Amino acid sequence: MGASITLVDCGGEDDIVTTIIANTMLSDNKVGIHLVDSSCTIVGNVFDANSESHIVVHDCGSRWVVIDNNDFLWRSGPSQGLKIDRSDYGNHLQVNRNDFYGHNLTNSSYAVFVSSLIPLAGGDWWFIVADDNFWGSINGPHDPGPPTGSDGDYNNNPAGDRVNDGVDYRPFATSPH
Repeated sequence: MGASITLVDCGGEDDIVTTIIANTMLSDNKVGIHLVDSSCTIVGNVFDANSESHIVVHDCGSRWVVIDNNDFLWRSGPSQGLKIDRSDYGNHLQVNRNDFYGHNLTNSSYAVFVSSLIPLAGGDWWFIVADDNFWGSINGPHDPGPPTGSDGDYNNNPAGDRVNDGVDYRPFATSPH
């Protein structure tokens, strides 16, 4: 199967709440929700057993995407909880108060995966703000960092769910929501 829910070109630029996907179990698909150039609020859902990604956000840079208070479960395979296909979102992408579980069991599974980093002037990076999330461990996510980390932050916690460069995960929750 493909995506359980796909939104393409929904909502105008700077719309905060256009489409709301709430209180749904999204499982056993290739992708749970696929957003393409769309504004959306995703809240209170449970994602489980989607083979590639639970949520894919693609090319929504000028649109508001709010991902709040969801459960992202991982069972097997090379899946990502949340996959960001372009990282030029700035304050338009909010990933807060979610619980990630089990995205630390393989080197190909990530709780949050940013596929391309956008460098800014002065050597900085454009980060995805993903604070107050529970990463499966009281000590936060597993961010391998140096020598592979290029964003300057790392958290060597193999018990936490994995994130890659470009994810600003501090402060993180120390218990599930």
